[in-house]
Amino acid sequence: MEHDSLDELLKDNRIMDDEWLALGRALNIDNILSKSTIDRAKSVNQELRHFFGNTIVNVTRNIYEPDYGDPILTETLKICEIEQNTSQKSIEQIEEEIYRKLTNSFKKKHPLEWDASRKNIRTFFDKLIDIGRDTRSVSDIVKDAALTGGLAAVAARFINSAVGVGIVANKLLFDTNWKKVLPAILIVSVIRKRLRVSDMLK
Repeated sequence: MEHDSLDELLKDNRIMDDEWLALGRALNIDNILSKSTIDRAKSVNQELRHFFGNTIVNVTRNIYEPDYGDPILTETLKICEIEQNTSQKSIEQIEEEIYRKLTNSFKKKHPLEWDASRKNIRTFFDKLIDIGRDTRSVSDIVKDAALTGGLAAVAARFINSAVGVGIVANKLLFDTNWKKVLPAILIVSVIRKRLRVSDMLK
């Protein structure tokens, strides 16, 4: 919804050009830097939320739907197989758990590549996008097929699995494009952490 945690973050004028560019690449928003800050925020709000939501339902939604906390982050926790008791957790804490789970998986599989990416912010954001889009990098989290976009592949692998049934049901309900949603959430979490540290140092 408008003025929720995601919307308020995106309206912060301290977000850097590299961070906007990373969000633009993750969500396929062309020429994001040519937009005003408000229009950038609107574009990211709409694309992230609508890539999560069902395409048909999106026709009747405004740019601030569905809600970022629930269902978007709630469903992302399920996909990442993270304990889902969110009643005592802030949006920032949930983002941090998602960030930690995905990046730890990648670091274990590609330690040298990960270390190299941390030396340059642009490379780092590119790596976050890669983590979200590369099924192999997060296969142990999303059961390998969750990011393929193919319901048949998911069903075939997990037809007798409760987790698999959940993934199929989730995709049928939301038609989520996890290849865009996951990296966008990763980047949002990094931006929020940077701004929080900046506030603490003031």
